[in-house]
Amino acid sequence: MGFERHLALTVLVVSQAMRTAVVSALSIATIGCGLGLFPRSLSRLGSLVALVPLFVVTSLPWSEPAFPAWVLAVSGQILRSSLAPRRRGQPLSRVRRAPRAVRS
Repeated sequence: MGFERHLALTVLVVSQAMRTAVVSALSIATIGCGLGLFPRSLSRLGSLVALVPLFVVTSLPWSEPAFPAWVLAVSGQILRSSLAPRRRGQPLSRVRRAPRAVRS
């Protein structure tokens, strides 16, 4: 396999992997914030980690390892919230529920 072909395949694989990471980070950050599973700061950090590599993946060397670091932070948050003591019957997340309709 020639050098040019190897270089082209490497660039395509890296760019496709980063795009997949971007979609994953945006989805997880949006769902986590919407359900109240993550603090708002962690969701905003996820959006930043997702959008920066989308536009400047080649010029910022820290943009590629930022995604695994963010996944580690999300995993820690999930582990911390699942191990936290809670009262019986209390849900794991702070899901916002619609108020019940009052019958008259």
